[in-house]
Amino acid sequence: MLSVKFKKDSSAIFMSHIDMQRAINRTIKRAGFIQEYSTGYIPHTLLKLSSPIPLGLRSAAEYFTTSLKVDEPEEFLSRCTKCAPNGLEFIQMWNTKENPNFAFKIVASEYYVKSDNISTSLQNDLKQVLQEDLLVVARDGSYKNAKDSIFAIDAGSDGFFVKLASGNVTLRVDKFLEAVNVKLKVNFKLKDTIKVSAFFKTDKFVCVDEILSADAI
Repeated sequence: MLSVKFKKDSSAIFMSHIDMQRAINRTIKRAGFIQEYSTGYIPHTLLKLSSPIPLGLRSAAEYFTTSLKVDEPEEFLSRCTKCAPNGLEFIQMWNTKENPNFAFKIVASEYYVKSDNISTSLQNDLKQVLQEDLLVVARDGSYKNAKDSIFAIDAGSDGFFVKLASGNVTLRVDKFLEAVNVKLKVNFKLKDTIKVSAFFKTDKFVCVDEILSADAI
């Protein structure tokens, strides 16, 4: 199996999850690599992505896996990035024995929210969010308490990092920002936010890159 870390930026941030899957398949094909297909009435490429993220969010930590063996990582990354649509960049790859099952095993994602001139008082308020209830709007329009889905907040003078639940239980970063804006009377924006890391959970949170590097063949 081939596992790839990729970046979404520029116009690629407005691609839906399905459109991104199609774009990746086309990119690999244009670069001259042949993926394996499923058997059955309607064959399709064996490609699986990590969980969807909100439209308009930049990310430097998206992943996919597909049935393909690559012997020259740098050549694969270079050729694919040249053939990719604007804003899509393949940045790292690993040959793995098994499907890492990103959508199921990734349990947390870390984001950086840039905001100039965060006062010391606001930094303290952000850290206090970890200790208090935070009501976010659910899909059905009701409110739910997201406190248990916020794992860490590290605030500085020019922005803050936040680690949120992802995967089977997800706290979308756009919903988190909306709730924080209401609670703290601020105006953090999704366009100033980037996803920087994703994590598996063993006895602690471990960066996906670290797990893939350990399991690479």
